[in-house]
Amino acid sequence: MAGGFASDGSVLSSAELYNPATGTWATTGSMNVAPEGHTATLLANGRVLIAGVGNNTGGSLYTAYTAELYDPGTGTWTMTGSAVLYPGFGGVGWLLFTGEALVPSPQSCGNPFARVF
Repeated sequence: MAGGFASDGSVLSSAELYNPATGTWATTGSMNVAPEGHTATLLANGRVLIAGVGNNTGGSLYTAYTAELYDPGTGTWTMTGSAVLYPGFGGVGWLLFTGEALVPSPQSCGNPFARVF
């Protein structure tokens, strides 16, 4: 689980891992930018791509379209190419057979396009 909102409404950059064998959660490295309305796509190499609207200003929404990769081997996040299109709230990213991730932008956001990472 990555990102989300705190009880005071602030956007979180924290991330946690769930262990289904024990039913427990454990913290892992925090993202570089706190995302909103982000997508998560599991890549073939085991990394996770998070693409969304970054909010690292502490209150101003929609400040930047960002993308980060989570490496489960190191528990760290790395910024990767910028997401030039708004990926939409609660969207889904798909892993393509080419190994690329397709992140759509819903038409309701005014940008009915997709971005390939």
